[in-house]
Amino acid sequence: MLTIITFIITVAIVFLLNYLNEKIASQKLKDYYNLAKQIVMAIEQLNSELP
Repeated sequence: MLTIITFIITVAIVFLLNYLNEKIASQKLKDYYNLAKQIVMAIEQLNSELP
């Protein structure tokens, strides 16, 4: 019985870690996108001759 509980907990932890890794990667991608967007907006404000 203890072996089954240990196995279930281990599987749950693996799924949780995979979920958290995906969530963090997704958040980092959003952060990089926002940073790039801010840089482009700043460049556009500095150079008014851009289309």
